[in-house]
Amino acid sequence: MITTFLDLEIYQESMALAKIVGENIKFIPRDEKDLIGQTRRCSRSIPAKIAEGYGRKYSEKEFKKYLNNSGAECNEMITHVTIIQLEKYWKQEICKMLLDRYTVLGKRIANTAKTWRTF
Repeated sequence: MITTFLDLEIYQESMALAKIVGENIKFIPRDEKDLIGQTRRCSRSIPAKIAEGYGRKYSEKEFKKYLNNSGAECNEMITHVTIIQLEKYWKQEICKMLLDRYTVLGKRIANTAKTWRTF
């Protein structure tokens, strides 16, 4: 049963991914300040937008707006991780895992936006 945004699986997964990103951000060279900052902010933005959207769940338009934005942030994370992968800042297996999980998360967020009344 969902009683708070903390119960949402998409929130839990986005927090788990943000933790993994946070643990690996130190392996990006310091001269890549923009990439570091954008990647960190983007990974944290996804669960934040899900939480904020849940707080507006009684307005279908508002809730969907925040979920759609968090889904777009998943796409942005895929871009950041792809750049990190191309530059070989992180291990390939970590990049692949993150790319796969952000792809699935984006789809799950989109599905939640479609079916939000059912929970």
